[in-house]
Amino acid sequence: MNIPNLPFLEKKGKSEYFLSLVIRDEKASAVVFEEINRKINVVGEHVENFKTSVEDATEEEFLEVIDRAVSTAEKSLPPDTESHKTVFGVKGDWIDEGKIKPEYLAKLKKVSDELDFKPMGFLVIPEAIGHLLQMEEGAPLTAILIEIGQKGVNLSLFRTGKIIATKQGSIGESIVSTVEGLLKHFSALGDLPPRIILFDGGREDLQQKFISHKWAKELSFLHLPQISALSSNFDARAVLNGAAQQMGFEVLEASLATAAKEDMSETDALTAAVGEDEDKTLAEVASEFGFSEHDVKTKEEAGEKPKTAVSEALQHENITLSDQFREIPEEVKIRTAERKSLPINAALITTGILRFVKKINIGSLIRGANSSRKKLMLGIIPFILILLFLYVYLFGKTATVTLGIDSRQEEQSENITFSQSAQTNASENTINAEFITVSEDGKKGVSTSGKKEVGDKAKGTVTMFNSNTTGVTIPTGTVITSSNDLKFITDKAVTVASASGDIFSGTDPGKADVTVTAEKFGTNYNFPSDTKFTVEGSTSVAAKNDKPFSGGTKKEVKVVAKKDLDKLASDLQKDLEGKAKEDIKKKAQGNSLVLPNFISVEFDKKSYSKDVDDEASEVSLTAVISFKGVSYKKEDMALFVKDKLSDGEELEVDADSIKVNAANLKEEDGGATAKLEITASLVPKLSHKEIAQKIKGNSVREATAKLSRIDGVIKVDIKLFPPIPFLPERIPFSSGKIKIVTEKNG
Repeated sequence: MNIPNLPFLEKKGKSEYFLSLVIRDEKASAVVFEEINRKINVVGEHVENFKTSVEDATEEEFLEVIDRAVSTAEKSLPPDTESHKTVFGVKGDWIDEGKIKPEYLAKLKKVSDELDFKPMGFLVIPEAIGHLLQMEEGAPLTAILIEIGQKGVNLSLFRTGKIIATKQGSIGESIVSTVEGLLKHFSALGDLPPRIILFDGGREDLQQKFISHKWAKELSFLHLPQISALSSNFDARAVLNGAAQQMGFEVLEASLATAAKEDMSETDALTAAVGEDEDKTLAEVASEFGFSEHDVKTKEEAGEKPKTAVSEALQHENITLSDQFREIPEEVKIRTAERKSLPINAALITTGILRFVKKINIGSLIRGANSSRKKLMLGIIPFILILLFLYVYLFGKTATVTLGIDSRQEEQSENITFSQSAQTNASENTINAEFITVSEDGKKGVSTSGKKEVGDKAKGTVTMFNSNTTGVTIPTGTVITSSNDLKFITDKAVTVASASGDIFSGTDPGKADVTVTAEKFGTNYNFPSDTKFTVEGSTSVAAKNDKPFSGGTKKEVKVVAKKDLDKLASDLQKDLEGKAKEDIKKKAQGNSLVLPNFISVEFDKKSYSKDVDDEASEVSLTAVISFKGVSYKKEDMALFVKDKLSDGEELEVDADSIKVNAANLKEEDGGATAKLEITASLVPKLSHKEIAQKIKGNSVREATAKLSRIDGVIKVDIKLFPPIPFLPERIPFSSGKIKIVTEKNG
């Protein structure tokens, strides 16, 4: 964005304070700078680290880290001043098509609301670094910029001042090997620049490791790369310079040199001040201690900013820094909020202590043999300790205020549509979502539950008797039946001759032998000899066995039942659902959440080790299953639920309590419909910031009474640290040192 020349920038001799806030993977850097007569002077700088990373930080941790960084950087400000006008320095992966991504835009809006920032614009950190290097070196940057953190590295490939490609990765076996692996992704982009710049990890030993490393042959360096390192606050300097250039200010180099030094503790500052001024008497020193006037030194009148080779080159190429300094959209611009100064300014007391100590040459007192000086020293040391004690009492304490608040559980059901194309709209019951499909493979076995009788069939030989006057052919497979209705089947065809004889001698039936097999297995088919059988399809033919039948057996065995296969499919699907949900969550973007149920579950591959009725004690299933889930943005669901459940102006939905479940979830017309079951807690609307402002500087009793009168607050617990005995318990004078915690009751 191009920051206009506003009227307040033209005032002569009046200071205005700005804030540069640089947010990195693992830390936040705050730089407070003063503008007077169009010149910039850094007045405070501080760095605070996230526990793991900014991406993993909770909303509370994100606010706390930035609040601590800014509060510490503002310690040197004079009373009744503010540095609300803020320029953000952000990571490259927070940007999409020149704008801050919505999920990160929401973070910046939240922190701006809570801490009274007035966003002016933002710079992309690697681009700002590239421009500052270009200003210092007089030529566009061509190099590989490597940002080194505790757990990961970020690579930016610069060519003639522009970022061609970026790559991030977690640190593996070593930093150098991790960088080498990431550099291979740049190989397709042509020869790599023979220059590597280390940032925020450029220790001398690490530089030596890079210098001595033998790079892989596939890395197309033009020649052995030159290794250099930037100072730890180079990112803050780069963002500061970019902002200054946009606003037409000149940065005082001495100011940057001071900012480059490490933070000095208050104890170190006291020690450094000792012995600088030996001329004034104790009475003069005492008269200067306390609330002295704030002197504003008159700075030089600013003229036109001189052109440099770099600025002329930029003008020649029709490029301005506004290409990198993009505007924060209107929806995140924050209303003006007045910041009240502390009742007592910590900086004034600190200044008083420093001035007092500076006037006393402790080294001279110790070296001197004069007993009066020794007595004076013995009297001064307790006085200094008392001052330090008072400073800690007034400004070194922190307070944690825990408010027990009344809450009400609310439930509601809505028929909604999840859409991949439409935006979230509570009035139309539409929620923007992404459909994600993952495939999971697995194997599962189960004991069979089916039972079946098996065995062998009895066999034997029968003699066929034909009483007819003509011969008869008995075909294969003819059934013969015993008197107890058990059946046997002929194994082959047989021809039985006709009966012979006359009326005087009697008839003799025709005979023929044939083997038979029992129709079913079982021992009851083992018939004794002389068992008679009828023959299917004939009244003139009968059969009888001369020898017993044998071989019939029967037993019960376990077999595969259909319900076994159905159970396997169901159980394996349940086993893989948990992994599928985790994999869908991994594929979801940013801070998106995933519904606990799926749009669809389909078996892409299914293979059973046995079929139904196969004899087996176990059966297993190997399968590949596709799970399709629904991912939605947490903030979208929060807005939807708040619209549905918010109850007037007194209560609001606790975003952390929201739980949703989609019943009857099914895919329809490119989207998905469901009955959304919502559960959330309604809590009193409380502004943590306003509460802290309300009770700062109060006694614990006064603060407790005030807080107890707030609607919805049913319990108040205040803890001070460090506890200081014998003195009244008092809330810190700085709202930034008051932490408000709410606990729901009910």
